[in-house]
Amino acid sequence: MVLKREKIPLKIRIIVGVIQAVALAVALGLWDYYSGEELQYGRYVFQGIIFSLLMSWMFRYKVVEEKK
Repeated sequence: MVLKREKIPLKIRIIVGVIQAVALAVALGLWDYYSGEELQYGRYVFQGIIFSLLMSWMFRYKVVEEKK
């Protein structure tokens, strides 16, 4: 079995990144809300953008079997 790397299309990476950013922002907001802390919207936006950019850069390839 021979494996090769294929690049994931940019459009899919952007869509997945936006979903990840929203999920992270909601999770952090709920955590702060239930912990009794003040909500910091700027922090959630910043962390969501940085996290989604980092993840889309790290996972820009998928590993598939090479077709013969």
